[in-house]
Amino acid sequence: MSVAQALDAAPQVKNKLPYRRYRCLFNHEFMLFCDTGISRKIIEAYIEKFKDTDVDAVMCCPLAHRTNLFPSKVDPGWKTYDTITDQAWMKHFKNALKYIYDGGDPVAETLAVCRRLDKGFFISYRMNDLHSVEFKNFPTHNAFWREHPEYWLADTDIHADCSRDDVRLFNWMIPEVREHYFAVIEELATSYDVDGIELDFMRCWRLFRDNETEAGVPVLTAFVQRIRAMLDRLGKARGKYLQLCVRVLSTPERGRKFGIDVGAWDRQGLIDMVNVSNCLVNSTEVGIESYKEIAPQCRIYGEMNSITRQISVPGGSKYRYVQTAHYRATALNYLTRADGISFFNTDWVSFPQREALLPVFKGIATVPFLQRQSKAYGIYSVLEWCQVASTLPAKDTAHLTLITGEDTGKNTFERAVLRLETDEQCTGMNIEVRLNGTLLNECEHHDTELFPIPDQGYAALYPGREVLKFYSVPLTLIRFGKNEVILNNSSRGKGSLTFAEIQLALYAPKE
Repeated sequence: MSVAQALDAAPQVKNKLPYRRYRCLFNHEFMLFCDTGISRKIIEAYIEKFKDTDVDAVMCCPLAHRTNLFPSKVDPGWKTYDTITDQAWMKHFKNALKYIYDGGDPVAETLAVCRRLDKGFFISYRMNDLHSVEFKNFPTHNAFWREHPEYWLADTDIHADCSRDDVRLFNWMIPEVREHYFAVIEELATSYDVDGIELDFMRCWRLFRDNETEAGVPVLTAFVQRIRAMLDRLGKARGKYLQLCVRVLSTPERGRKFGIDVGAWDRQGLIDMVNVSNCLVNSTEVGIESYKEIAPQCRIYGEMNSITRQISVPGGSKYRYVQTAHYRATALNYLTRADGISFFNTDWVSFPQREALLPVFKGIATVPFLQRQSKAYGIYSVLEWCQVASTLPAKDTAHLTLITGEDTGKNTFERAVLRLETDEQCTGMNIEVRLNGTLLNECEHHDTELFPIPDQGYAALYPGREVLKFYSVPLTLIRFGKNEVILNNSSRGKGSLTFAEIQLALYAPKE
């Protein structure tokens, strides 16, 4: 156990009540049961994989989009399972509700495994879920949403992407909306022995109409105050301090534009943990440092997501998944900057990919371990609506900052390779790449990927050599902390190029 982990594991005291500091959070979403099926065995298996791993807190999201998947009295939609006839969208949704109707309790069963494995247990609750609001009859819309269109921001068949206020998301200026969310969260915190609550503002962050956002700032702060008071009351009765975490946008400035004032919440002592999210694409280009500045009383976490890029295919989109080497690099990046790390959407991958990722959780929050492992740092193209300030894509020139946790003077690697992907064909074109001021030499690489893809069923989503270039990287050039990468298309007379992503791989000696 490292010094940092020993400090995290040591009992802490706040308001004269004990609590635990967590290093590695994992978001566990009950929507999975609508995809994989549900049983006591399945519920336990999702958590048991964390035995003897660095994951020390489970952020349990008890929702299938807007439907609560626990025996709620406030929102008893589970009692109407037999009215669901449309199984086309989610094969097991009706079965998940019936499981509760027949006496099952996924929250209690998940909590029991967490206690057995000595993992912290938080309820992570989505403040305004955006999924499928363009379809009025989508099966996961709960009765509160269906029966109160007057509480929506608007009544249109427009897909909600958080950027607009003319969609069927709840309007948080309406007191009844806030009262409903408070009642469900209070029910969860009261009914189960939680270690804390996470308010998830990332699914989604649209809460107010644009012309009411400024007036909504104190309204949302008052809601957080009410949650804090409720947790203090319950914590005092239970003899432990209940922590409040918020999952928020990539920078404080972006959040504040939507009424989310993390700085004020920290100054008032309302929150304890800030989970900085990159939304959908795994990107470390988030404002960890800005959050540390405005929320000095809080522990700051960097979120790791499950995809590196969205690829358009006939009929929709598919994703390239984050691999073991990417997770290790992302974790080490964050652990040089933040107090901890978090996982999101990690189980929403194919079964072969999920199995391949099992070793990731061991050592993922342990810096000396990570420094010795092969890994791949990356900067990727990020969808604009994800609210991450990505430096890619870029046309013909790009100035990038890649943060590493490497000390190549102490940790031995066999070699390092930089991989550049462009949107247009780059074969025969000269692209200059400089790392910390030094021009890199182009080299050959045996494969198109830096590390093997676990699930070959997704191989078609990865690029061919016509849009790739590889460069040899002297290990002595890699710095601990910030590394400057400059890309320049010196053959632009032959055509313009869009730089889509870079990856820097370090290869540890084979055992």
